[in-house]
Amino acid sequence: MQSEKINVTVWNEFHDDKRWKIITDLYPGGVHEYIGKILKEQNPDFEVTVSTLDAPSQGLSDKLLDNTDVLIWYSHVRDHLVEDSRIQKIIDRVVHEGMGIIFLHSGVFSKLARTLIGPRGGGAYREIEELERVFVIDRSHPIADGLPEYFEFPASEMYSEPNDIPTPDELIFISWYAGGNVGRSGYTYKRGAGKIFCFTPGHSWYDVMRYPEFHQVTANGVRWAKPVQKPAVQSCGRIEALIPQRTEQMKIEE
Repeated sequence: MQSEKINVTVWNEFHDDKRWKIITDLYPGGVHEYIGKILKEQNPDFEVTVSTLDAPSQGLSDKLLDNTDVLIWYSHVRDHLVEDSRIQKIIDRVVHEGMGIIFLHSGVFSKLARTLIGPRGGGAYREIEELERVFVIDRSHPIADGLPEYFEFPASEMYSEPNDIPTPDELIFISWYAGGNVGRSGYTYKRGAGKIFCFTPGHSWYDVMRYPEFHQVTANGVRWAKPVQKPAVQSCGRIEALIPQRTEQMKIEE
């Protein structure tokens, strides 16, 4: 029996990619094209679409979002340009209809992430191409499936504590950096009917996203975040009592 396809949309603001040749040398066509290609080649059960901020409807049309099971979000410096109506559409799809969302690297600081997950001031960071060792601290979690006890990225951007994020529902990965810092690097939340996964290793100037472990984590994240079943959208308002009540008004005697 053929498994049902998971509709995955990879969205990228596609700004740095067009400015710096080093990025397109690492990720031909941009981060979105590279991630989309890898996911499609390695996961026959994925139906992958790529989109960018410069596309019509900012690459986030109602039609596209309504057909998305899991949205992968990559942004860096221009995500604040995404219109509030597009942000609200995504939130509605996640909270009320169960669409999953994965924030990669700096996407965890995006306008969408802050609005969906909760207020945050930011976290400590550093860019000196240092080794990042990612420890799997929840070996039983589906997102950790097929991964070793730890894996490494020889050159990565450092995201460490203190990190002003709402306490995650689940903590899967913690990273240690050669400069001595540590940080929560893979964690999840649930908002309404939808599941959210944040995975911080990266920076498009570095080759982090080319490693098989990154591909494994991303694919595992998609399968974990997909809707179990699409819930019906219900409107709220006045409803009748489940148990019949007296209708006459009580009189207060003076």
